[in-house]
Amino acid sequence: MNRHILFDRLMLWAINRFGEPFFAESIESPPFEEHLDKVRLDPLAIRGAGVYEINAHTLAGTVEEQFNVLHYAGRDAPVLIYNMGGGESPFYKTMRRTFPPSSNPSFSVVAVEAPYQRNVRQLKASFVHLNTYIAMIATAVKTTEAILRDDAFSGASARMVSGASLGGFVSNRHHLVYDSADAYVPFVAGTRHGEIFLTTVPAAAAARAKPVYLRERLNFDRAWFERSHPNVHPQLARYDLLNQLGVQAPSYGDMAIDVWEGGHLYNYYHPELMRRKYAEVFGLLGAT
Repeated sequence: MNRHILFDRLMLWAINRFGEPFFAESIESPPFEEHLDKVRLDPLAIRGAGVYEINAHTLAGTVEEQFNVLHYAGRDAPVLIYNMGGGESPFYKTMRRTFPPSSNPSFSVVAVEAPYQRNVRQLKASFVHLNTYIAMIATAVKTTEAILRDDAFSGASARMVSGASLGGFVSNRHHLVYDSADAYVPFVAGTRHGEIFLTTVPAAAAARAKPVYLRERLNFDRAWFERSHPNVHPQLARYDLLNQLGVQAPSYGDMAIDVWEGGHLYNYYHPELMRRKYAEVFGLLGAT
C-alpha cells in the first residue's frame, strides 16, 4: 500500500474513532456571510514579534483567540499570514517548522489560531454545533483581515495569505470576501468544505441527513466560479484522503493547480516544500 495512503488512513481512523461526531447536537446556523458581519474583535495593537491574545465576539459567543508573529521584518517588509490546520497544536507549529528562528526570513511571518481549537477538549465540546464551526471560520477570516490592516504591516511591499486544510479554506474565504492580499496559497483545501463531513470525516447522522443544507452552509464553489482568481496558487496532494484531489481540484474550476505526490500531511513533514512554494509566489510578486 502507498505509504501516503496508509498515513492518511491512520489519521482518519484516529479522527473518527476518538473525535466527537461533528454537529451532533445542532445543525442550525446563519450563513457564513451573516457570521462574518457580526464578528467583532478586540484591537490588535501589534508591536513586533510575539504571541497576542484577543477576544472575538461572535454569533456563537465570545471566545479567546491568539496569533503569533513569529518573525517581524518591519512595517514595509512583505508579510505572510498563515491560518492553522484543524487540530494543529500549537497553532503555529507548521510555521515554526517552516521558518524556524534560525531562518531569519526577510519577511514577516504570522500564524493565526482558529477559535475553539485551543485543545482537544474545547474542539470536541464546540463543534457539536454547526453554528460554532461557522463562527470559527468567520472569525479566522476577520482576524486575517485585521492583521493585514494593522499599522505594523501598513507599508508591506507584498501581502500573502495562506493556510493548510482548515486554514486553506479560511484563506480561500478571505480571498472571496476581501481579496486584500496580493497572493493566496491554500494547501490541501478547496472550496467544497462541506464534502468532508459527508464523506471522509462523516458528521453526525442527523447532519448527514441534510446534505443540501450542509453544503449551503459550508461550500462556496458557486461563488468561486463567478470570478477569476489570478492571485490564488492552490497546492493539493494526490493521495490526500481527507480533502480528496478528485473533490477539491474541480472545486477550483479551470484554475492551474500544483499537485504534490503525497498525502494530507505531506506539507507538514516537508516544510522545505512549503518554503519553496512561498518563495516562488513571493518571487512572482517581485518580493524577496
